[in-house]
Formats: sequence, C-alpha cells, structure tokens
Amino acid sequence: MVDKVLYSRDGAKKLPDSFRAELWQVPCVPWVKAGHTYLGLLVFDSVAGEPSAWRPVYSGGVLPYDNESIGTGEIEGKEGEMPYEDLSPFGLSKQMHGEHALTLQSLLRKTEPYAEAAKHPNLSPGERYERVRKGREARRDE
Repeated sequence: MVDKVLYSRDGAKKLPDSFRAELWQVPCVPWVKAGHTYLGLLVFDSVAGEPSAWRPVYSGGVLPYDNESIGTGEIEGKEGEMPYEDLSPFGLSKQMHGEHALTLQSLLRKTEPYAEAAKHPNLSPGERYERVRKGREARRDE
C-alpha cells in the first residue's frame, strides 16, 4: 500500500493507491516484511516477456525506513541498521544513509536527468537506461 508519494517526475504515470511488486530473490527469500516501513524507488517499466507494471528500481529500489531513518529497519530478513554498501551499487543508499525521507525528496526534486535519457521521454525507464549506458560505452571507446 502506498502511504505517500514523495516525488514523481513531470509527465510520469500516476501511481495507484496500491500495487503489487515482486520483491523476491532466488531462492524466494522475501525482501520485505509486514510491520516495517520502506521507501520504494519505483518505475513503470517492463521486464522481458512481462507487461509493464510498477517495479522497484533494480538493485536498491527498496530502502528500509523504520524510525524515519533511511537504512534502519528490515530487508532481506536482516534487521537493524543496514550497512549502506549492502543496499545499492548506485551510491544512493550511502548518500542517504541515516537521513529522513524529506532529504531524499529534496534530492530527487533537484536532480537533473542524464541528457541522453531526457532526449527519449517516451521510452520506458529500462530503455532510457540502455541509451545512457550505450552512450557512456561509446565515449569510453573514443
């Protein structure tokens, strides 16, 4: 269930009041548990062979948020204060570790999209990500 939307980019599809996201890893260990609070970084995207749906950003799209502190709570069966290195390879968990959700909201509001991604607003997040990744690889090869 969605309690509050902290940020949504201009033109983004409206988030429903509730949604179901598959938050599982092999061998089917649940990532989240009832009774805890989480911040979800969600995108409306498709996965190969599946229809588009609201999904957590890959690897770091769900952050524990008990006691209004990012990185504190429960995730993947572990409880307490999570070491930020275990949460996200993108650096967001490290940057926001111990912060309140309003700090994350402020960061999201002032973040500029990658120029290559902004050129393709109608592509899915996954497709925009691929454009950015390919652009970086091409620059490295020059």
